Amino acid sequence: MKKSKQLKIQKTKLLIKMPDFFANNPEASFAFNVLRLLFIIIDIGLFVALVYVLSNLWKLRPPLYLDLEPGRRVYTLGHAVIKERWEKVTRKFALGTPEGLALALIEADKVVDDVLKSLGLEGQHMADRLGQLSPDELKTFSRVWRAHRLRNEVVHSPDFYLTSADAERALDDFEAFLKEVQALPE
Repeated sequence: MKKSKQLKIQKTKLLIKMPDFFANNPEASFAFNVLRLLFIIIDIGLFVALVYVLSNLWKLRPPLYLDLEPGRRVYTLGHAVIKERWEKVTRKFALGTPEGLALALIEADKVVDDVLKSLGLEGQHMADRLGQLSPDELKTFSRVWRAHRLRNEVVHSPDFYLTSADAERALDDFEAFLKEVQALPE
């Protein structure tokens, strides 16, 4: 019992005397300060390297759509879901009623918006995501904008009358976009 008590007292004295070690030993204090400065420099270097790597990785992000060889196609579950949703849109359009045309247009717009999100485009609204694109990136860029503006007219103007021809053209524009980004098969 006495030994363990003495051992505890010695450990306590050792911990209390530890800070005095650097104060009474100028060589150890100098070595400690050099090590501390070295680690600070290493931390700054690692932070700068992280910022450099992240900025270069941003430039290397994947392009908007896959440029696959002709005849080579990668199908995923997402493609099947998009195809199924698009078939629902075409069924609503086939009804031919004003409500069916409007719903088909609104749902087609939502499908395209979801594809834009899955391509990594950010923004609160579809217009924000489309604004990140340019006509150089997409052949169907202006067509998608036109179809989206038509959808906005349908949704925001209660007295707007959607004709079958306008709805068909808008759906063709959306479908062309989905095919260009390879969300729908050709």
